[in-house]
Amino acid sequence: MNIKLGNFFAVLCVVLLCLGGSVNPVEAQTGLAITSVDPQTVYNDLDTTITVTGSEFTDVIRVTLNETDLTDVVIVDSETLTAVIPWGMEPGTYPLSVYTASDQADLPAAITIELGIGEWITKGPYGGDVNQILQDPVNTDRIYTVVAGVGVFRSVDHGESWDFIFSTDTGYDATLAMDAVNPNLLYIAKTHEGLYRSSDGGDSWQAIPFPGIPQINIARAFPDPAQANVVFAGLIFSEYDYDAGIDFGIYKSTNAGTTWTHVSDDIPNDKVITSIAYGTAAMYASTDDGLIYRGTDGGTTWVEMAINWADDPVENISKIKVQPVTNDLFVINYYSGTLNRCEEAEDSGVFSLNCGWVLVGDETIFGNADPTSDVQFNPNNHEDILIAYSKPARSTDNGASWEIYSDLSAPFQPKAVMFDLSEPLTIFSSNAQGLFRNDTADVYAASEWVKKVEGLTGIM
Repeated sequence: MNIKLGNFFAVLCVVLLCLGGSVNPVEAQTGLAITSVDPQTVYNDLDTTITVTGSEFTDVIRVTLNETDLTDVVIVDSETLTAVIPWGMEPGTYPLSVYTASDQADLPAAITIELGIGEWITKGPYGGDVNQILQDPVNTDRIYTVVAGVGVFRSVDHGESWDFIFSTDTGYDATLAMDAVNPNLLYIAKTHEGLYRSSDGGDSWQAIPFPGIPQINIARAFPDPAQANVVFAGLIFSEYDYDAGIDFGIYKSTNAGTTWTHVSDDIPNDKVITSIAYGTAAMYASTDDGLIYRGTDGGTTWVEMAINWADDPVENISKIKVQPVTNDLFVINYYSGTLNRCEEAEDSGVFSLNCGWVLVGDETIFGNADPTSDVQFNPNNHEDILIAYSKPARSTDNGASWEIYSDLSAPFQPKAVMFDLSEPLTIFSSNAQGLFRNDTADVYAASEWVKKVEGLTGIM
């Protein structure tokens, strides 16, 4: 009888297992996954370090809370990582996500943000969306940043701390320009107010009038790279303030903006000038409908260039940069951010461009087409190129090959990049979380990017 009862219970156990039962209800976790996070409630007036547990964390390259990238990510082991939630997020309950190059894991309603004591909410990313970095070539400790929709910040200690020096509501179109001979002479725009100028490195600012133009949506200044006080301006109108009887387009000043002359009669008046760049023998102006004009005679004669696109044509050019030695044009597409490199060709006095995509790598960090936001050339070696890609990327052979700064501390989706003019191994990059400095720029997979945002926060 005992033997029969034993057999009965053995059979019963097998049947239960076959029907989905289990003696041990805990199943081993496989693949990339998040199982828990600690703490689950944080306050938005302080940076907060969290500990995340799960599986397959070894190759994690990004951690986000909702749409905010977490900073200082440290892979402790394959089942544990730590990261920092930046202060300033709006109160709420948010999902947590971790990413590898090929996978993503999410934990819904993982962390609740509560309002801190005595602090305001940034209403946006930590540090602000820093879309430009500019360094004084004479006093290299002085660095400027432009935060979209906020204004200009200045550092006098090589980026260690920042002061707010000019307010502008202009978004991603805000561009700070510096005179090539006198770095104290600066230009920037305000929406519907035109250009402003500073003659003392940003301590004070004065509006620059454009006589005969009652309404300017946005203006961008492009100083001549070799002549003091010579500056070109592209005036951008909106459909609401466009008047066919007013000369828009390109203006030139030889006295730092005191007086202006319209110089783009060769360009249709309804073309929106998005960028102006200087080459070895000519100037180039781009438009928001994918055209490039070649300027000569001191920028007073302009001819539309024929463009042969090897890949998809650029329908809206946001920015052009000229390689100072080869005179190749680097063209950024406003919509997709794809980077094209264009070689100039000449046939019987007629100039054209042959353009093709710049392929940074066979595979991008997240497996899709990564946009490019900025291109900078090393002033000490023009074959050394830095771009704002999915992460900062660099070519030391004039674009023949590229290396991506792929370590966790590198800023994700950067808006701007900059070579340091006094420290050969130092580069800067910025994104929606602020400004980052890298003092080991010759190392790509294990370089250390340090956030420099003291004073950049709190004005959003």
